[in-house]
Formats: sequence, C-alpha cells, structure tokens
Amino acid sequence: MRTIDHKISTRSKFWNNLRRDLALLLRIAAMLLSFFARGSRIRRRYQSMASKGEVFLVDEEFNR
Repeated sequence: MRTIDHKISTRSKFWNNLRRDLALLLRIAAMLLSFFARGSRIRRRYQSMASKGEVFLVDEEFNR
C-alpha cells in the first residue's frame, strides 16, 4: 500500500507531520484538478454525441 509517509528522520515530529500534511494537501489538490478537468471533458463529449444521437461509452473516454 502506497503512503506519503517517509522513513523516520532526525527532524522533530512537528516538521515531519507538517511535511506529511503538505504532501497530502498537494495530492488531494492534484486529484481534484484531475477530477474537474476529466469531468468537463467527458461532459463536452457526451453533449456532442447526444446531440448527434450517438451512444457515449464512458470507458472509451477514460482510456484515452
């Protein structure tokens, strides 16, 4: 299982926790940006295909 925690170092516990929390914050922000970017791309593609009367397969969009 992947984690953002690293091996114990000589730094104080406060700095280790702060670094871990910042890494987690950056990871969550990246996931949110990816979610919104992918979602808008899927919505645009769905609307264009729906207007043409074609079937939209989400799996094909995710594998691009």
